[in-house]
This record gives sequence, structure tokens and C-alpha cells, in this order.
Amino acid sequence: MEQERETLKNRLKSKEHREAFVSAYVDQTIPFQIRALRLSKQRNWTQEKLAAEAGMKQERISALENPNYGQFSLKTLKQLASAFGVALIVRFASFGELAEWEINLSSESLEVPSFKQDPYFQEQKGNIDITTTLEQQYTKILPEALSGAIPTKDCFTRETVRAHTENIPMLASAAA
Repeated sequence: MEQERETLKNRLKSKEHREAFVSAYVDQTIPFQIRALRLSKQRNWTQEKLAAEAGMKQERISALENPNYGQFSLKTLKQLASAFGVALIVRFASFGELAEWEINLSSESLEVPSFKQDPYFQEQKGNIDITTTLEQQYTKILPEALSGAIPTKDCFTRETVRAHTENIPMLASAAA
């Protein structure tokens, strides 16, 4: 994986290669993600079923799943997100973030639970301490994020991570 990362870094030094990389990534990843969501264990939908859920024709779904199509509108993507019961995030990103996303891309990384199955919105049964669970998760990744081994995303700079962890003892010790 490290060799793949270095090769990609060298290729992305060229502006033409960066533009081609972004274009190919969007043109190929969106169809792959649509197909992965449609065929996920949670859904296992036919193109006809997705078309009905999205208010489209089956032929349109077939075109959207074709990596050579490349004509996605935000309106269409929002329709698909609604049909799948998932959110749609469209944002600008650094080339480094895109490169890491590409390197780590897998079928599993594209599986997105619908709203009804989203753990974030599930009622907690019993007396589960969600703070402890989150602290355990963050304690594992926080030292790496603060050291720079894991790139921090968006507004979560190392300084804001430190500032937000100071009031939680378990996280504050991991951030130190």
C-alpha cells in the first residue's frame, strides 16, 4: 500500500494528471457506489426497484451505474440518496484526502446503512454508556491523529481536537 501511495503522490504532481484523476474518480466511483448501495445486503434491489423508489426509469439507473456515463446532476444524486434513505455529501477536498480515499476504497467502505438502520439514530437498549464507548474508540485513534499519522479532516484540526478532549479525562490523557 505504501508503494501505491508513493506512486500516486508522484503522479499527482502533474496538474493534467490531477484533473484526469478527479474526473475519472468521480465518473467511476459514483456508478460503483450506486451499484454497491443497490446490491447491498441491506437492500439487494434490482434496477427496477431502485428506479421505482427514485421515481426514475430502469434505463436511467442502468446509465447511472455505467462508469462511462459521467453525467450526474446534483438533483439526480439527491433523488438516489432519498431512495436509498441515506445522506448525500458533496464537498471540495484536498488531493491528499482524495488519494487516501482512493487507496482505501473497498466494497465495505461504500456500504451505507439507511436511516432506519443507522446506528446513530437507534434507541439504546439497556443501560449502555455511549460516552464510554466513544471514549474507547477515540482513545485508539486520537494519539495518531494528533501526531499527524492520521490526517485530520475538515475543521477538526489538532488544536480543536485537543481543545475538545480536555474536559473528558480518558480522552485528555490520550491527547497528552
